[in-house]
Amino acid sequence: MKDTLNSKPKALFQLFEPQLVGQIITNILEACKDIARLSDEGYRWISKRNGFDANCNREDFITDYQSSLNLRNNILVYEHANIHCNQTIPEIDLPYYQQQCVIYRQILDQLKANPLEYRQKGQVEYFFIEFRWCAGNDMHQITLCSNKGTVSVNADKQFLLSLANNIHSHLQESEALINKQS
Repeated sequence: MKDTLNSKPKALFQLFEPQLVGQIITNILEACKDIARLSDEGYRWISKRNGFDANCNREDFITDYQSSLNLRNNILVYEHANIHCNQTIPEIDLPYYQQQCVIYRQILDQLKANPLEYRQKGQVEYFFIEFRWCAGNDMHQITLCSNKGTVSVNADKQFLLSLANNIHSHLQESEALINKQS
């Protein structure tokens, strides 16, 4: 009779081979430029990340990102949810989850190092803004990336509320002007 008390449980997930890791990273970065280039393997990987829809097939995913979404921006937005490995998972599967976090972080590093290189095909972007919460305090980092360079500032909640109110006010003024001209 087999001693089941002393046998080790088997991991549910296997680590990816280094070649597959490289292929996924390359494919996701290519898909940020042109979502139609998203491979089956790239789709299977990204659809398992927090913030990405796993309830559709690859073709529907591509259609959504061609028409209304931006893969690069979504990867940046869901950074916090995807780079922290949950330490409460079974220890046997922890290496797999840690590897997935490393893959996500490597993609992020490339997107941030070359922000204008990974623009979606057909998309004109003069600039984009990233908001990042700084762990351990109530500060947020605001980064403006443009073709002229990148600038970051730290801001507290009051500054962000003031900025949001100013933007809202300017949008209302613009809308009123447009309506007046119609």
